[in-house]
Amino acid sequence: MIRSEKREFIAVAAIAILVLLALVPAGVAAATIFEDDFESGNLDKWDTQGDPDVVGPLGGRYVSFDDDNDEIHVHLDTTCWVNISLSYRRNVSNMGSSEFFKVNYSTNGGSTWPMLEQIRNAPNWTTVNFNLPPAANNNDDLRVRFRLDDGDDAGEWAHLDDVFINGTPLQSALEVTKEVLDNESWVTSVNASINDTLQFKSTITNTGEVNLTQIRFWDVLDCSLEFKDAPGYPCTDSYIFKPKVLHPDDSWCLNDPWEESFTELCPVTGTSWQIVDWEDTTNRRGNVSACDQIELKSTIFEDDFENWTAMPTKWWYYDDVTQGSSSNHYVVFHDNGDDLKSVAIGAACKLSFKIQSDHMGGGDDHFYVNYSTDNSTWTTLANIQESCDHGWETFTYNLPCNQNLWLWFSMVDGTDADEYVYLDDVRVTCQDWYHVDRVPYTLNLSNATYGTKYFDSVLNWDEVNLSDPNGTEWFGLCGCKDEYTLLNWSNQPCSPIDNKLSKCDLVTMRNERTGEEVQYTVEEVAKDLVVSREWEIADPLKPEDTITIEYNATVVRCGVDNNTFVAKGLGCDDTWTYSDPAVVTVTVPCAAPSGEATDPIGLAKEVYTLGEPVYGVGSGFAANKDVDIYILPFMTLVGGEDLDALKIFGPVNVQTDANGDIGAVNPVLVWPNPTPGHYLMVFDDPDGDFDPGADPLDDFTVIGTALVPLVTPPGIVALFGLLSIVATGTLVKKRRD
Repeated sequence: MIRSEKREFIAVAAIAILVLLALVPAGVAAATIFEDDFESGNLDKWDTQGDPDVVGPLGGRYVSFDDDNDEIHVHLDTTCWVNISLSYRRNVSNMGSSEFFKVNYSTNGGSTWPMLEQIRNAPNWTTVNFNLPPAANNNDDLRVRFRLDDGDDAGEWAHLDDVFINGTPLQSALEVTKEVLDNESWVTSVNASINDTLQFKSTITNTGEVNLTQIRFWDVLDCSLEFKDAPGYPCTDSYIFKPKVLHPDDSWCLNDPWEESFTELCPVTGTSWQIVDWEDTTNRRGNVSACDQIELKSTIFEDDFENWTAMPTKWWYYDDVTQGSSSNHYVVFHDNGDDLKSVAIGAACKLSFKIQSDHMGGGDDHFYVNYSTDNSTWTTLANIQESCDHGWETFTYNLPCNQNLWLWFSMVDGTDADEYVYLDDVRVTCQDWYHVDRVPYTLNLSNATYGTKYFDSVLNWDEVNLSDPNGTEWFGLCGCKDEYTLLNWSNQPCSPIDNKLSKCDLVTMRNERTGEEVQYTVEEVAKDLVVSREWEIADPLKPEDTITIEYNATVVRCGVDNNTFVAKGLGCDDTWTYSDPAVVTVTVPCAAPSGEATDPIGLAKEVYTLGEPVYGVGSGFAANKDVDIYILPFMTLVGGEDLDALKIFGPVNVQTDANGDIGAVNPVLVWPNPTPGHYLMVFDDPDGDFDPGADPLDDFTVIGTALVPLVTPPGIVALFGLLSIVATGTLVKKRRD
């Protein structure tokens, strides 16, 4: 195109776009699907026939059709596009009566070519616009063709420039809801108590204009809830959404994470995982980060039969099978009744193994692969009869997700001398996609009193400055995650001194719930991976369709649990469409911990006689937590007092049970031989200092004994006075709990 004509075309094109925009729904912009102004000097975007050519100077190039059957055409995928339009400029001259420049399109892969225009003479550059029919919408093989027919004479030609194919992109959208059943109503917040079973309902609705595929969803229960009847393992018939905290086995590469290995810190401590695939999903940061997807594999059970002496640890029954080959060991099944049965191998998802067999073609020859979920009733997974005499073959089967699983390989018939089956490389794995929630820094900290603990940074690792970590926020792992503030960092003379938080350094962490401050030694600084299991629905979700998912959870701890439900699906151009999170708030009131002095069977007791042992019970504490019980002289405590400095007896260290109780079955013997006086029993958290909000107390009295007949009149008066004091103390007693 000539430069001045290019400028004229800009104005014409602007008008055409304004007209197109007027036809587009508000909020949805038209966009270009395909364009070519031929300034590249080539026809690389097109399929060609004959000898069309790009001519003209840079800035004014166009396509020239000079010979019969000169043609260019383009294949387009308009999936997720509607309102398809075609715009181009053409200049046609000196055609004969049966000679035409033709413009066609095809919506059926080239079977038919409807005509848009055929023109003989149009000697001036003209812009032409066409709206293609609905069949061009959402079409994975739309074709547009420009062709010269019967242009044999030397002066006959057609010129083409500035081809635009535009359309309106269809919108992808996903909406989720999450509700909890409260009596007979579905609500988004509920009050509950420990051991309540809550019923949740989540919906996923396609609110867009295109089908969504690979619908994946995940749910996060922070700390107060556990899914009912689910062991916390990733492979189970119940949905498991509890986030996994994965700790790297070694320093790992975030921009090349394939085959990196991790050990699960929670909820299933010690399980090994390996990254087998990674999708840098949304932010394309080039390293593993929040919102990415990773595929994780865990090997639950494996045996390559190289260690035959270990057979009893993996196979509880093996009858007449033998070990084959001294260089590459495998199991040989040769006769009828040769059996190999596994020990319980836990939850599983996939089974793979290799076999080689020969002469197993007879109708009565069978090699069975069976499984059981109770080691009693067996289900046949595979019945392999064909001969594999061409070599080893690998078989893979899906297993039912169950907490316990047994395998049984069995040879049936096999009476001919040359019939055999070789078995090798038995592996049971779990392999699933996970959503990356966070990639935090993790501190492994140790303290002589509190042992070793893990802490995850609240922020992702690249948002934490290890050279200035004071004031940074951290979560304790695992379970209900207390929040901590790193108050003070001391860079220790470890080798090397790198002027950033690292091994051997000292840090002081403050628990924001209890106010407790503890100094720890840094054992390790690493980058953890916090992921949530993505559950996938295979069927496409059409516009306006809804999926409903229901599941139960049991309340196991007090607290406020803001648990979220999120979904995503693949839309146009294989990009993920995410929903906004739906949140349900479950509030479980935390009763203040209480404790009291009791008798040996747990009944509250306020007055003891000389030498009568003092017992104690408590409730409302955190589960599985250490508590120190002190005996103090009766006094008013305001907070902060040093219990060790004030004690008369103790401390007696106890641990709460799974319900946060002390002495629920057998009351704790606190003071075997009390002496007379008025006392306090204090249940410390334990830090050695009294905290009015966390350390319950109870008061009791121990009286002396005396023989009444030997008491003189003044003694009677004294005894009466003592009893009066005790009685008065009992009447005005105010229990502190």
